[in-house]
Amino acid sequence: MKRKGTAGRKPKGEFSQLSSTLTIRIPDDMRKQLEDEAAAKDESMAQRLMWHLRQSFNRQQDKDRDPALHALLYLIGYLAEDLSLEGPASEFRTYWRTSWTAFVAFKIAVGKLLDALEEPPKPTPRDQKIFKELCERETELGHLSPEYARARSSPDALGAFEFAILRERASRTDPLSETEREYIRLFPKREREFYTLPKAWKALELPEPKTRKAKDKSR
Repeated sequence: MKRKGTAGRKPKGEFSQLSSTLTIRIPDDMRKQLEDEAAAKDESMAQRLMWHLRQSFNRQQDKDRDPALHALLYLIGYLAEDLSLEGPASEFRTYWRTSWTAFVAFKIAVGKLLDALEEPPKPTPRDQKIFKELCERETELGHLSPEYARARSSPDALGAFEFAILRERASRTDPLSETEREYIRLFPKREREFYTLPKAWKALELPEPKTRKAKDKSR
């Protein structure tokens, strides 16, 4: 007897461009959980299975992250949550973002946290010259994009470039280009940025650019 479910539903959403087929056997109770989740989310079972698989990969990448970076992100999250304790119970999770006072205090606290980090020594003029020549050579060979090479001219330019890339990738809605798919194949650990960044951008209710172009700005 054919089991009822949503397995035959056409994929949509985050995992709408599935091309490979994988047949597996799973326990009945796990299948039941997937069926219930799929029905509640109005998605296919394949969608829910892919979502859980993506979460597992993301957690593994978090474990592989630089311990100092992991600690920094934890401390920033702690500051936001601690400031939210000042708000009403109904806004416990969002008070740091919805209260003007809490948000300004959060920005100040994060700034002080970053200021407390010891800066690495500045490069010497000789180091800067060597690095510039290296960037120029890598650009000529096609290993670096001209935009990225120019951005490395100063911390301000590099920071602005990084934020521009973040905003473009996080606010996009169009399918990945073939160049971006090849980039993911070469650097599997960067795959999550094409899927998780848009969700993070939306969760913060950040403004979307007026125009979006699927430009390749890989380094």
